[in-house]
Amino acid sequence: MDFQYLSKEDIPKLENELFSKIGKDFLSRRVQKRRNLLDYVTKKNLFLILTKEKGVIVGYLAYKLEKKGVGKIIGAGVELNFRKRGIAKKMLKQAIQDLYNKKIDYIYSRTWETNLASIKLHETLGFKKYRTFKNDRVNGESTIYFRLMKGDIQ
Repeated sequence: MDFQYLSKEDIPKLENELFSKIGKDFLSRRVQKRRNLLDYVTKKNLFLILTKEKGVIVGYLAYKLEKKGVGKIIGAGVELNFRKRGIAKKMLKQAIQDLYNKKIDYIYSRTWETNLASIKLHETLGFKKYRTFKNDRVNGESTIYFRLMKGDIQ
């Protein structure tokens, strides 16, 4: 597996492949409102990590500097056939390290209450649940918010 930080120069070359892999994920819905992925990533100051297997994208993670001292995990995805191999964990660890290198005091993230794999991943890496919004999703599910303080890195 190869992990790479995606630069703004890489995005136009990979945009079609990214969208075919991301499918109906959060990022594709948000980008549809804008001209293209590069425009979205630039305006939102996102950082992207890609995971490739034999040159094909099998996972991604998006994160950003939210405001001074705060990082945010925007989302992640791993192809079904590549799950349970630690890919998301490795990408999240890279994002955490990169954000703390940028002088972040804490990082926050969120997931659906039914995404047990995501909940376990966050908790394994030291994230603590700090808020739940009940029934705030369109389908009636709740959202769990996590926070990782600088001193809690696993």
